[in-house]
Parts: sequence; structure tokens; C-alpha cells
Amino acid sequence: MRVCVITLCEAVNYGAFLQAYSMKRFLEKKGHDVVFLKSYSFPMLKTMIWSLYTYDRKKMEFKRVFRKGYLEAQKLLNKTFKKGPYDLAIIGSDEVWQLRNRTASPKPCFFGIGIKATKKIVYAACSNNTRTEDIGRFEFVKRGLSGLDAVSVRDKETQEAYAKYVGNVPIVLDPTFLVDVSEFIPQIDYPTEPYIAVYTYHFDERKIKIVKEFSQRVGMKIVSLGQKFAWCDEGIPCTPFSFLGYLQHASYVFTDTFHGTVLSMQLHKELFVFAQKKKVLRALEEFHMEQRNLDASSDAFEISKQVVDYAAFDKLVNEKKERSLEYIDTFLS
Repeated sequence: MRVCVITLCEAVNYGAFLQAYSMKRFLEKKGHDVVFLKSYSFPMLKTMIWSLYTYDRKKMEFKRVFRKGYLEAQKLLNKTFKKGPYDLAIIGSDEVWQLRNRTASPKPCFFGIGIKATKKIVYAACSNNTRTEDIGRFEFVKRGLSGLDAVSVRDKETQEAYAKYVGNVPIVLDPTFLVDVSEFIPQIDYPTEPYIAVYTYHFDERKIKIVKEFSQRVGMKIVSLGQKFAWCDEGIPCTPFSFLGYLQHASYVFTDTFHGTVLSMQLHKELFVFAQKKKVLRALEEFHMEQRNLDASSDAFEISKQVVDYAAFDKLVNEKKERSLEYIDTFLS
């Protein structure tokens, strides 16, 4: 079967790439031919350039190495501008149904408009802070929703925001749960000394203070992944795959991102999350890990004394994965 995946794979962050790559590997293991639709926009191109280049001399080499890894990884997705014909079009995952993001502005293709496919389905779409009233402002969104063969979403907020137009659709797992992400980890030289991994685009002063105080108490250096922060001991310009390796080898992980959270869970890490974003909080709630929320308690050291029950987590993931596979396999047979 020829499958076209329509998602935000061009975004310059590890989570966006890894959810897309996970879907690719999942589909290919089932024997399908997979391509990704290019969905560039001017705001996104501008953001990509800003993310990949810098005029800061102290960061130029860092950005060069990061850029090389990013571009090499993007080649693996087999991207195209062709909108058909395909046997199946899969829209999602990630924030394809976000209507309030200027960078990833709403695109008709994210709602199936202009896509020529025998079947068009949505897998684990996320709308972030989009509300039901936002949908009414986009005629192509309403038109596209009516032409989809099936819809599933990633979280309760998206389910509720779009319920008026698509009904009570199922919530399924992010594509990174459909595969074993540890299989993507390259065998390279990781730090031998214990360290704390930080994955964020920005921490405010409060968050930095919490991480640094914890670092002092446990006697470990702070390593930022994919970013070069002056307050960290080291910054590593990982590839999307070595990013997983640095997470896996870390003693502790601090993050405020959705994929930083769920990927750390999948790797069974000692995790601390600043869950200010609704989608991040929902991830903690979905897998019963609210106790790892540093917005509920600022004492990371006390939280670290609580043992994470990853046996219960794995059991819950398997149950949710079964339902997720049941949804998507219906269209792959």
C-alpha cells in the first residue's frame, strides 16, 4: 500500500521528527511504501532558518553540528510535494490541528483538502490551545473535516475542541509508542560520568534555580540537549537519534516539552516535568505520573525519593497501544 503521511515533520525539534520517523518505521515494518508531504510555509521556513543558523560566534560551531544532524535525519523521511494519488493518507501526529500557531498556521492539507487518496484518516492529532470557536473561522477546516474517513486524536483537549464537528472520536497514543524507540539509539560514546539531561527551548529563572539546586545536591553536571545554554555545564548538538541515547544514559531528565516527557517515560527515566502546558500535564495524567510535576512541587529532591512504577506504566501503555493499533490497522489491511 502506498501511504502519504501529512504531519509537522519539518519543525526543528527532536519530538516533531521522532514522531514522524516512528510512524514511518511502524508502517514500513508492515510492508507499506511511505512518503511525507512537504508542508512548508513562509513563517515555518523563517523559523527553521532562525533555529538552524546564528550570528553568535560562541554558538556557530554548535549550530553547524546540530544543523548537519537535522538535515541528514530529514533525508530519511522521503518527502514529496505530490498530493496523490495514494491508497491511504494519514494526517498527524503532533499539532496538525493547532489553529492558533502563527508559525505552523492552519494548512488545508492538514484537514485532507487537496489530498487524493482512497482513504483519508487522522492519527493522534493535537490542537494544543485551539478552541471550538476557532474552528468556525476557517471554512476549509470545516469542509475538510466532513471529508475524512476516520479521526483519532492525541489528547482530551483536542477531542473536546473538535467534538462538534467530528463527534466523540478515540484518543490514541503518539506514534513514538507504536515502536520501540530504543532501537533508534546509535552506539556512540556517551558520557561515562553521571549527568542531568535538560530538554527545553527555554527555562525561566525559577526553573533554572530548581535544576541547579538539584544538581548541587546530587553532585552531577547539567547537560542541555539540542541547545547551548550558559547556565548549563555543557550543551550537546545531538542528532534526533543520539538525543534518545543521551536521554537513555542520563541519571535524571528535566523537561517542559511533550515529547521530552513521553520519550523519557518510554526509556524509564527518573523524570522531572514543568507541566505548564496543558498537553504536557495531560501526558502526566494519562500515565498516572502527576507526582513528577515540578509545577505542583518545586522540591525536585523530594520528588526524586518517590519510586516511579514503570511496571504499571508499561502495562498501561500496552493496553492503550492495543486500542491504538486496532484503530490504525483497520485501514492498513
